[in-house]
Amino acid sequence: MSGFSRALFFRVSPFHIKCSVALLWLIVLCSSCASTAQHGGRPTAPVDAAQAGINEDEVDAALERAAKAALGEREGTVIVMDAQNGRLRAVIHPRLAFEQAFPPGSAIKPFTALAALRAGLIDAETSKLCPSHYQSAGFDIACTHPKSKAPLDLAHALGFSCNYYFATVGERLSAGAFETTLALFGFGERTGVNATNESAGTLRRGEQSAGDVLGEGDHLLVTPIQLARAYAAITNGGHLYRPQRAASPGFIAQPTARINIAAPQRAILINGMRGATRYGTAAAAGLDALNVGIYGKTGTSTSSNGFRTQGWFVGIMDDARRGGLSKPESVRLVVLVFLRRAHGAESAELARPVFEEYLRARQGGAGRESGPAVASRNDADSED
Repeated sequence: MSGFSRALFFRVSPFHIKCSVALLWLIVLCSSCASTAQHGGRPTAPVDAAQAGINEDEVDAALERAAKAALGEREGTVIVMDAQNGRLRAVIHPRLAFEQAFPPGSAIKPFTALAALRAGLIDAETSKLCPSHYQSAGFDIACTHPKSKAPLDLAHALGFSCNYYFATVGERLSAGAFETTLALFGFGERTGVNATNESAGTLRRGEQSAGDVLGEGDHLLVTPIQLARAYAAITNGGHLYRPQRAASPGFIAQPTARINIAAPQRAILINGMRGATRYGTAAAAGLDALNVGIYGKTGTSTSSNGFRTQGWFVGIMDDARRGGLSKPESVRLVVLVFLRRAHGAESAELARPVFEEYLRARQGGAGRESGPAVASRNDADSED
């Protein structure tokens, strides 16, 4: 190699290295953006409100607008609740949210799982091979999730909302154990929300049927506000609060109960609900693409008269990043969507723009126009 060639080599090589590093970072950045492009990008994680000088009442107003726009002309309700104190940040159609009760469908499965875990009937490794339907004593229900050649453990059964798994668990779960767990979370009694004519729902004691553990039938009827409060408690470490419609300044939380939930059991349930938003019944909503931890559970149930369905989704926003360790104190927001004449997957799609608006508002961009709010639904996805 000539002297000129050696000089050129040593001058150019550092430049090439810098370019290569820059190109590598550009590829990583583009890959990250491409993974969520179909959902209009992802807002950044929320910042601390006090440090940023964010007006929480303005955030509430933004959430109310987003929830109302998402629901549109559809018959249903949207509830947005602070998971750490029970403050209601937005409620669309309060009469439906507080005064009417319905079968919860598969949205009750986390509580069925918790009852069985507490009774020692199952653990994280309990697995069952799903034959795609369950039939017993005149009760027959299909599973709508993709067929699996491998047995499903508890977290995957929750993520896929496997009716067979939970129905067979229900065969061994006593009515007393199931009903006691439900009662701990406030089902069958009024929440005490500051609104008139609140319904207590229905929790019939000692009359358990095969469909009860799946949220089917009329032995268990829940109001949307009951379900939102119960999900807040099952994720925030067992703190049950009285829901209150109130402004943020001077708000005083009113705890009503403290439920003992073992940390390993809570972790199993959250892993299952993460599965629902990643690969299961709520995956089409694209919630897992947002830059925060969002997990939840869908539910589709038949009306008490046996006609038409109603769709539930309860989503939880957690400060923990996707896949990160979720702590009870890191749970921030509960968004419940209930729709008549719909399926749970549809309700999950309507929750996405509410979560997006919360993230924008916490960054000081409340009300700013956003990109596409919901993903198109894949017809092959489960209806549960």
